[in-house]
Amino acid sequence: YNLLTGERTQVTDGEGQFPTAAWSPDGSRLYHSGPDGGGYRWMSTAVDGSGDSEVLIPEAAGRLNTVSPDGRWLVGEGTGVPTAPDIVFVDLEGGDPELQTYLRADWHEEDGEVSPDGRWLAYQASEGGVHANYIRSFPDPGPAVRLSEVDARSGPVWAPDGDAVYYVVDNGMVTRSVRLGDTVELGDEVELFQLPNWRSSNNFRAFDIHPDGDRFLFITSGASQDEAVESYEGVGNVVIVANWFEELEQRMGEAR
Repeated sequence: YNLLTGERTQVTDGEGQFPTAAWSPDGSRLYHSGPDGGGYRWMSTAVDGSGDSEVLIPEAAGRLNTVSPDGRWLVGEGTGVPTAPDIVFVDLEGGDPELQTYLRADWHEEDGEVSPDGRWLAYQASEGGVHANYIRSFPDPGPAVRLSEVDARSGPVWAPDGDAVYYVVDNGMVTRSVRLGDTVELGDEVELFQLPNWRSSNNFRAFDIHPDGDRFLFITSGASQDEAVESYEGVGNVVIVANWFEELEQRMGEAR
């Protein structure tokens, strides 16, 4: 969806569902899941429609969630084992891509996100029946550092500079500062605002942070802007604008 023109462009083509997609760092391609019988294979497609889609992992690999900031790693959720979903990844450097397992346990692990420096993975796991968020070293998993103390309604998302993570607890958007070095040091959880009509999902993360680090994008349940987000004193208003190009044109006309 072009934010300037309002134009929609269909990138993938074919029968079946393409449930997830992530931008390449330069914005030229989408890495995405594609149908493969009863599962999903991992593919890459040029955004401008040039060339055919490239199949990276032909077997049923599960959902592809994210691309690391340096474009080297694809991270997703493997579904081909009894303990699924488990976090899996692909290294795009050095030969043919190969699906590798990052974590496998008797509980679910999902929503893996590589840190901006490429050395850590934030993710969600349901160990003990609680959907909590964690950080471990990447690509070799070390000891887990727990982020959320209570049940989290979303997996974690890194701030663009890697100094914080964001996730949803109850209906509140929470941030927690992170200092990364040889170890992980955590600050306190701070609730930024409420999302009373935020739409959660087990199939995809229903929010993201803009690359500028100052704005969020949410999926809501058909609520109005005022109903979808409640701001907190001292935090400022969170504004979601629909059909904003028409408003921009109007304001530009007034400025002339």
